[in-house]
Amino acid sequence: MFREVLEGLRAESRLLAERETPYERYRAKRLGTGPLSPAEYAITISRSTQKGLDRFDDSLFARLDAVILTLSNRPRPAGCKQLKWLRNDLWLIQPDHYPLVYAIDNKAKRLRVLTISYPAIRWMKAEGRRSRRSATGKPRVPAVPAVPKGRSEATPNNQHALTDLDWQNGYSGQTVEELLSFEKSGKKELLVRAFAQAIQEKAARRGRLSEVERVVLAVRKLDSTMVTDGIDNFFMYSPQLAATIVESLLRIGCRRVARIAQRALNALQLTTVSAKRITAEMARPDERREEELSKCNAAYWKAPGPARQLFAFIKANKNSVKF
Repeated sequence: MFREVLEGLRAESRLLAERETPYERYRAKRLGTGPLSPAEYAITISRSTQKGLDRFDDSLFARLDAVILTLSNRPRPAGCKQLKWLRNDLWLIQPDHYPLVYAIDNKAKRLRVLTISYPAIRWMKAEGRRSRRSATGKPRVPAVPAVPKGRSEATPNNQHALTDLDWQNGYSGQTVEELLSFEKSGKKELLVRAFAQAIQEKAARRGRLSEVERVVLAVRKLDSTMVTDGIDNFFMYSPQLAATIVESLLRIGCRRVARIAQRALNALQLTTVSAKRITAEMARPDERREEELSKCNAAYWKAPGPARQLFAFIKANKNSVKF
């Protein structure tokens, strides 16, 4: 999900060049309200954001509206992330798990909402298009029974509905074969995330992982950390995985990202790469190192994500993956 948001921001020049609308005007049209009280920052929304907000129902829009209005006086709330490896003025917050990316212009006192991601809605729309229509012409979406944790319930022919793999909850008890059966109907990144979550839960229970499972965890952890924090956080908080990340990326055939990871490790100037040495180096302030890691972050987002190669690796080594 998060990679989809930032993949879209690769075209940041297009988003920033889009026609913008004062949020107050859009809000008044949507809710029929009057002018807002003066605020420190004027909020505008891009055309893409406006089209996205149009698809929200009133209750969800009301919750997001409260968050957006808060930004007008507090543009950097608790929990926000600066996307400094993309642009210094880009920030990310996640109200109700909906990633919202915005740009802050401190001189002009303007805040522009660039994009909001709503993958749950995209999945529901995809399911609706595949469902049969009733005599009245309205889509008939089949009900999906709840799947208890640790169990899986297959639909006829051992097929699962995409809604079983909810984008917020990820893995919900399916077997390896059942997850692989989503390949034709589900996105590979969603499936990779579910596999990684299942492996992590297995590690928490028993602590023993196969080499293949460790590769999956390392690559998935790198990708998820890069989305929200950058490779410096990956080194600081996952040093055990960072110590083997280059080998893991090469193992799945992701050579371009492996070169970027090696460049980042080289920036640490370690004689021997180990989790202990990585932790010690990251605890030491170094502007030169931080500058080089920022360049690695930027290079990472210009490269294709590892989800496709990682899913192919899981599929080819499925006998070594056990939940």
